[in-house]
Amino acid sequence: MTARLDTLAAKRRQELHDEMKSDAAAVAVTTDIWTSLSNNPYISFTATNITPSWMMRSPTLANAHMDERHTQDNITARLAEMSTEWELSQKVVSVVHDGAANMRECGSRNGWVDVIDCSAHKIHLCVMSAMGIDKVSVAS
Repeated sequence: MTARLDTLAAKRRQELHDEMKSDAAAVAVTTDIWTSLSNNPYISFTATNITPSWMMRSPTLANAHMDERHTQDNITARLAEMSTEWELSQKVVSVVHDGAANMRECGSRNGWVDVIDCSAHKIHLCVMSAMGIDKVSVAS
């Protein structure tokens, strides 16, 4: 069963790669670093684009384990790796992120526009603040 799932995943990954290569003239990358319930850190990489038939598509292309420190240099390198793997490096027009200090400028260091903070994340922070809930109490 695992082998069959791996084969199907590899086939879909190749199909998605081919679609992104041919259909995506420009992409907006969304990225975040998050921690799983088992306390493992991951970095996500989603590429949003408009197809030639005017359909919006936002596939998550990677959720990669990220053991190294979450510094600007390391995040910048990871984003570069993922965009290169998907052959999107020259197609990235913007990077959306949570606005954290370590995420700022990671896109611009790769030659992309990096001025977009996630509005949903900002609204979440405002609501949490208004409710008197800080990040520490939510995680525990």
